[in-house]
Amino acid sequence: MVGVEIVPTFRRPHVTLCHEQLDELVTRLRRCEHRVLPNPYNVADDGM
Repeated sequence: MVGVEIVPTFRRPHVTLCHEQLDELVTRLRRCEHRVLPNPYNVADDGM
């Protein structure tokens, strides 16, 4: 992806993706082939 900067956060396994225009970054990312997977560690807070 031209124009997208990948910046390490030094915390495994994450990086930060940067672009001068946020909307353009989102558009470019949405065009990438991808699949959505549930995160088993993300538990919804049901207030209990």
